[in-house]
Amino acid sequence: MTATLAGRTVLVTRPAHQSAALVQAIEAAGGHAYAFPALAIEAVPVAELGASLAQLRAADSVIFISPNAVQFGMAAIRAAGGLPAAAEVYAVGPGTARALHEHGISEVVVPPGHDSEALLALPQLQHVEGRRVTIVRGVGGRALLAETLAARGAQVHFVECYRRLRPQTDAAALRA
Repeated sequence: MTATLAGRTVLVTRPAHQSAALVQAIEAAGGHAYAFPALAIEAVPVAELGASLAQLRAADSVIFISPNAVQFGMAAIRAAGGLPAAAEVYAVGPGTARALHEHGISEVVVPPGHDSEALLALPQLQHVEGRRVTIVRGVGGRALLAETLAARGAQVHFVECYRRLRPQTDAAALRA
């Protein structure tokens, strides 16, 4: 039996640049999608990433947290000369891995789960003493991955390549 959304309105709060596929799926199932982004994503200017991009050049491992981290991080990383040739590249989940593949990075380690805990369970990240790990993420991202890797002896750095913002929206239409 196919699920239907006929007669239903679904509020889609994803960022505007990421909502199209969900809106299409809702409408294909007979529903009405109301796009009302509750979050906006913007790149951190490359000029603000200078020190973190310099640290990236020495990384043994580079971890991408999300498709946004790939989109905004790879733009900055390419502008700075690219990923270190010998670095292992990790993706938190399959969507992030797909985004890396779209950027031409074919060798990506992906855990069977879709979160930091699954990534931390990988055998490759159990013994990281002295390794230089760069985490590509949004400003102020979750601390678990960095804290755990540092506790295991890694030198952890960040490339915080995007910001989450509250978009300027008119809630009057939503209330109506």
